[in-house]
Amino acid sequence: MQRRLFTEDAQSGREPPAAIDAFDALDGLAQAVLIVDRAARVSFANRAAAALLVQPPGLRESSHGLQTRSSTTTQRLHALIANAAGSGSSARSGSAMLIERTPCDMPLQVLVSPLGAQRGNAMLMVIDPQAAQRGIEQRLIALYALTPAEARVACEIGNGANPRDIAAALRILPSTVRTHLHHVFAKTATRSQGDLMRLVAQLAQLAHARSD
Repeated sequence: MQRRLFTEDAQSGREPPAAIDAFDALDGLAQAVLIVDRAARVSFANRAAAALLVQPPGLRESSHGLQTRSSTTTQRLHALIANAAGSGSSARSGSAMLIERTPCDMPLQVLVSPLGAQRGNAMLMVIDPQAAQRGIEQRLIALYALTPAEARVACEIGNGANPRDIAAALRILPSTVRTHLHHVFAKTATRSQGDLMRLVAQLAQLAHARSD
């Protein structure tokens, strides 16, 4: 699916080299990027977006354009895309929305923007908060030799959760959370939950910088 329509233009000589370079750059981003027409039909998806579209139940591609779990949410998404792509003489505008997944999953964050000077297309950037957290967990494991369970607890603390809530969310005993937290403090040389929150925030900034 990546660069589907634009690749056809490139092969026919209709797509300038600068545009090809731009799509190559988008394809290399860690952030999911989609280019759609005013009917929400996908004409370009970078690698991250292509992977996201095949992970139910958030956002998927169909013959009727992008779809979500809810018809109401899909209608709103299509309306935002139509506003960004432009129609007639109306002003084009960008916006943002959340797309719900399962009750256990954090919603996707979707930013919709006009694309280029010509009307007819819009660009979507889709942020998966859970994917960002998984990236932070992986960095904690790599940098501080945390176990996956310890990294998960560290990230939850970094997001402001308390040990009791973490125990309920992870379906483990509060005493197990405290044990993990004790190990995390020792391995990361932090002394308090505040220190740990600052460390997780720094790793999150690093992840955003790499995505940009």
